Amino acid sequence: AEGVEPWAAGVAPGERTQQAIMIHGSDGAAIRLGACCQPIPGDPIVGVIRKGQGLVVHTHDCRAIAKLRSERGNWIDVEWEPGTSGMFEASIRIVAKNVRGVLAGLAARIAETDSNIINISMDDDTGDATTLYFKLQVSDRNHLARILVALRRVPEVVRITRYVNPKS
Repeated sequence: AEGVEPWAAGVAPGERTQQAIMIHGSDGAAIRLGACCQPIPGDPIVGVIRKGQGLVVHTHDCRAIAKLRSERGNWIDVEWEPGTSGMFEASIRIVAKNVRGVLAGLAARIAETDSNIINISMDDDTGDATTLYFKLQVSDRNHLARILVALRRVPEVVRITRYVNPKS
């Protein structure tokens, strides 16, 4: 379709996907996902053309684009292509009781929901609870929601949220 640029950001190297983002009025622009907000299919998104960066796609509520309100002339109408396939990165933060085996239980639940863990880190907490950060591979927003529901069933989980870069 005219004015539609196929793109497969967030996909594992060597893996091809169907068209992921439809772009209205921007033929041939370099496109990438904002690292600040890590948009995934199903998220409401906005594209911003930045000099030297091409088109950067952000979630509609990203803090980074809030700072760019004065550049609305550089914003592009974008939306996810229906039926987008591939894996995208999403980060979550979990506050859990600091007990033996909690990490193994969380990792098992993530695996059961057909997701892969890319990275895990945790705060150096010595109290009753600890904060864990997971970077996961998800197919879309619904897949992430299923993961969050499964993790909330782990009795040691106190709080769970989608996590975005606080420096953005």
